[in-house]
Amino acid sequence: MKIIPEHFIEKIALVPKKPIKAFELLIGILFIRNWVRIEDDSIINFNDTVADAVLNIYKDNFTVTYEDRFLKYAQYFNNITYVYSDEEAVKGYCFFFSKPLFSASRMKKMCTVYSLVVDKKYRRQGIGKSLLQKGIREMELNDIDTVTLYVEVSNESAIRLYRKIGFEIIGEVRDICSPGDRCYEMALDLSKNRPTI
Repeated sequence: MKIIPEHFIEKIALVPKKPIKAFELLIGILFIRNWVRIEDDSIINFNDTVADAVLNIYKDNFTVTYEDRFLKYAQYFNNITYVYSDEEAVKGYCFFFSKPLFSASRMKKMCTVYSLVVDKKYRRQGIGKSLLQKGIREMELNDIDTVTLYVEVSNESAIRLYRKIGFEIIGEVRDICSPGDRCYEMALDLSKNRPTI
């Protein structure tokens, strides 16, 4: 797998009206280069074996899809892709991307949920929560400062889940989750409990 994509010269738009600069993505890829993992039999990283099943779940759950972008993020940020797979089926996935967050005092490491979906047949079994929690545990181990996500204002069950995990609403945006929709931006501060040096 290539560490630095050739086409990072131009801006890459993650979603409409939310461009991410190429250098931010490059720094984000470097953040996860030597990623410390937690072994789990049911949750693996995205790979060729599960690719078709993950793509089917992605396409079944979104009216507008960006398959090429989805696969590029799966490649570039592979260390922070999580796929729930057991002997029965691939049941869901949670993909993150990472980028720097610049503040007055220092550069912080931030990961954002790019896409989190559980196959409709396997919902309400705790799979989404397991995927998200595994990612967050690994991010704590790897000194990520903040995890963010976007959720439609009307998706009350997802908002409840995210709040139980510790996410807080920090703002409201439009056209991020899907065109014309209102979404909450939610954040989880992982640096709060980290000892300072």
